[in-house]
Formats: sequence, C-alpha cells, structure tokens
Amino acid sequence: LTCISTGSPATNVTWMRDGQPLTLNGSTYWMTQTVANRTVSTYENVLIINRAMSDIVGITYNCTVMNALGHVSGTLIAYPPPTVTISPPEIPVAGESFSLTCTVTLA
Repeated sequence: LTCISTGSPATNVTWMRDGQPLTLNGSTYWMTQTVANRTVSTYENVLIINRAMSDIVGITYNCTVMNALGHVSGTLIAYPPPTVTISPPEIPVAGESFSLTCTVTLA
C-alpha cells in the first residue's frame, strides 16, 4: 500500500488496521520510505504486508500523514483479486473462426 506525503515541515506517517495502530514489526508488516522529491519534501511511504492471506479481506487500512501544521488521512479496504475463467478451452484451427468466453468473478 502506498501513501505519498508532501509537507513542510517534514511529515510523519502512521498506519492503522481497522482503527488500531499497526505495529510495524518487520515480519508481517513493515514500511519503506523513499524520497520522491527532496526539493518539496515528498516521500513515498509503502506499507508491505508479508504473507498476506484471506484474513486481510475486508480489513480497512488507514494512512495518516501529519506535521506541526495538521494531518490528512487516506483509507483503503482490502478485497481479494478477481477470478478470471476462459472457456471453452478450444484449440483454434488455422483459417477458421473461434470464440472464447471470459468470465470475471468478484469475491
């Protein structure tokens, strides 16, 4: 999850999981921060979820950026990826028409 922050004075970033402070323990959750633009103090803060499983589905993650002048927040709700099925698995014959049906299912 990426949270880009820009501010002067410099900003601090905190992450929440379902309204509770997220412990960045280095095994399940950790954050990287890179300078995107040093001139205007822009940072790219990435929350990494190691071994993400189905138990994160429906979980709300919140990024709060703050400095001495105030704060702003952004929210993301984790959803599972869609399932794509292509059928029938025909083998096309050179020079002949064929069709495929692509079905996308959201969990």
